Amino acid sequence: AFDKFGGITEDMLAPFQTEPFEVRFAPGEWGMFLYFNLEKDTPLQDVRVRQAIAHAVDREALLERVLFGFGEVGSPGFLPPANPFYNPNLPDYPFDLEAAKALLDEAGYDGAPIKLSYSTDWIMASPRVVEIIESGLSAVGIPIEHVVMDQASIDAAASQGDYEMMLVGYGGLGGDPDLMRRTFASASQMSGFARARGYHNPDFDALAAAQINLSDPAERRAALDEMQAILAQDLPVLPLYTTARVVVFNAGVFDNWYFTPGGWGGGIPMPYNKHQFITGMQTGLDIRS
Repeated sequence: AFDKFGGITEDMLAPFQTEPFEVRFAPGEWGMFLYFNLEKDTPLQDVRVRQAIAHAVDREALLERVLFGFGEVGSPGFLPPANPFYNPNLPDYPFDLEAAKALLDEAGYDGAPIKLSYSTDWIMASPRVVEIIESGLSAVGIPIEHVVMDQASIDAAASQGDYEMMLVGYGGLGGDPDLMRRTFASASQMSGFARARGYHNPDFDALAAAQINLSDPAERRAALDEMQAILAQDLPVLPLYTTARVVVFNAGVFDNWYFTPGGWGGGIPMPYNKHQFITGMQTGLDIRS
């Protein structure tokens, strides 16, 4: 099984496309994000600058050049398609340098450099990711200062809020969408690298607090849809992409591998579940008597 954090190609999978091997895919719950620290006194305090950056980062190029098509462009509402509460009806930020420049002009951006923190120890903070981000921002007049750390230092800096912009990647995005409250709500007590710094929106906070106690699935979905719409507008983080999940197996030995819809163990869509282990059969999914 591949915990697909990027780098898989069609050529790598080609030997497993014929018998006895088979390949299964699933939408990913692991994402790469560009975090904006709104506690710092930087141009990022202005939502128009954050929206400009979203237009200037070519996320389709990230999907093509980093994931080789095995994944999806990040949703500005934070939750990916792997999450059962994903809202597909959100405004997006297509790659548009002119739109980015117009937003920067409207914000009165003065060309002040912004620090981008990342780790080269981690495969997903590859040079291609940084190059594509820097290329787009440079094209609209935003200079980047590189802050390069090892992975332990970048995790500590993220947890302590010691950054301006930072590349952050993590999984579990397919689980309960209360993760949005814990990540973005002002009253959240969550600590760690995934916590959004300095983000305050009273409408988001009210919805985040209310959805915990909503027992009607439709009512909760409506609240979560609106929370995603607010995040898509405010952009406390820019979701760059989510990676596909891939499992390769020898079907002649056991052919019951499949990804659990909605994931398990915190929302991770791994190809392991109780069902396959209680069939007692080499093939098929019928549970034996």
